[in-house]
Amino acid sequence: MLHQRTPTPSRRPRIAIVTNMPSPYRIPVFAALPALTGAEVHCIYLTRREPNRDWRVDDAADTVRVHYPPSRELTVRDKYIHFNTGLPTLLTKIAPDAIVTTAFGQPYLSAFLHAWRHGIPHVPMTDGTYESELHLTRMHHLLRRIVFRRSHAFVGASVGSRRLFASYGIAQERCFQSHLCADMARFEAADLLPIERTVDFVVSGRMHPDKSPEFALDVALGVARQLGRRVTIEFLGSGPLRDQLQARATAAADLLDVRLPGFLDQTALPLAYRRGRVLLFPTRGDVWGVVVNEACAVGLPVLQTPMAGTSGEIVRDHENGRILPLDLPAWIDAASALLTDAALWQRMSARSRELVAGYTYANAAHGLAQALAFAMHHGAAASDPA
Repeated sequence: MLHQRTPTPSRRPRIAIVTNMPSPYRIPVFAALPALTGAEVHCIYLTRREPNRDWRVDDAADTVRVHYPPSRELTVRDKYIHFNTGLPTLLTKIAPDAIVTTAFGQPYLSAFLHAWRHGIPHVPMTDGTYESELHLTRMHHLLRRIVFRRSHAFVGASVGSRRLFASYGIAQERCFQSHLCADMARFEAADLLPIERTVDFVVSGRMHPDKSPEFALDVALGVARQLGRRVTIEFLGSGPLRDQLQARATAAADLLDVRLPGFLDQTALPLAYRRGRVLLFPTRGDVWGVVVNEACAVGLPVLQTPMAGTSGEIVRDHENGRILPLDLPAWIDAASALLTDAALWQRMSARSRELVAGYTYANAAHGLAQALAFAMHHGAAASDPA
């Protein structure tokens, strides 16, 4: 470390956040930071949108300063790897008093090294969990250990993120939660509308093998046969499996009413969920799953796999849904029970609202602000946590 930076008393402190792209789930959190911290906040995005995202967002929050430094992008299967060589120059110009990074690729490591060399408190922020990173190589784990040893506070989206930090020996008092969340006000407003729940199952997300949309269709088909009636299932989103789902829907039209409205923007989503009765979330691996926040906010019970980070937090087995492996008969039985047992549905619906109530942008922003305050206060004296 070359020197320890001391904030200049004559100006507001400055915070730089380096992340991949504007997200509808993070923009409001970052926008709230200036009021909570008194700092000037700079969001440095590596791209405006990755090709596999249908988000439509407005990044021009009046409270933060937004930067898009020139960068390149490498596509590896469904992953997008960003490269940027201009970050140190931009960070020198901004002169931040704390730097937040949200991943471990080249630009983020460049920002971390800038922080380390100039004595600027560094805060790693992740959606990842202990379970989601078990498959990483020794080199990946070594890299994280190096970064964590030279960081000052840690921000995770979930309890699973805290387990991840703990596995590297990070003290819990240095860990803070800034959970992923939906626009609760918008969804709660939709929940008050007298809309009939005419859709048996809602599936929300990209139509990709990792999300198992065809498994969800199999569940609906099994329920239709078990209940002896036509079942309605609506897929919110788009993706590479759309044509296959459409073909299967046509073949099973006698048992299923399959609706494929495509991508819906943030204004249309609450009403789409409000028409549903149960969310099916058969993911093969999600570090969180914001679609669950959205569904719970309008009172949907949830059937999901243990591979979602929401498991055990806003979805609890037998409380507001079921957490099940991809076992088709088990899903069919659980889904059928929710559609036929009114008391069970009402109890789980109410519990969904209770469990998700605290997952707001305001609370997420407070968690990140607390981490930044800790880092900036203890940065000069912080010792290696591992």
